[in-house]
Amino acid sequence: MLVELRETSSSLSGRQISGSFPLRRSHFAFCPVCDKGVELYDFEVSAQTFNTDVQDIGSLARRGDLHRLHTIYGEVMICSDSLFTCFERRQTRILTDLPIG
Repeated sequence: MLVELRETSSSLSGRQISGSFPLRRSHFAFCPVCDKGVELYDFEVSAQTFNTDVQDIGSLARRGDLHRLHTIYGEVMICSDSLFTCFERRQTRILTDLPIG
């Protein structure tokens, strides 16, 4: 499916980008929350990327911290922009009970 996008890149430059771009592929889609095209990661790759488990990714997705999108094949995937934003803002957790120092 091709959709024509028109986007002003900057109000100072006044340049416009227009053309036809594929909005949905197996690992790329338009995220309506981010309002832009994003790469999609499955839950397992999302967990591996940030050294966490799939249950943690699922919990963050249910809370709305991560944006869930459906691929053209009906798979539920995670918006990469929301994934990286979420983990950049997330506080570091202590992984063991060993004293620090």
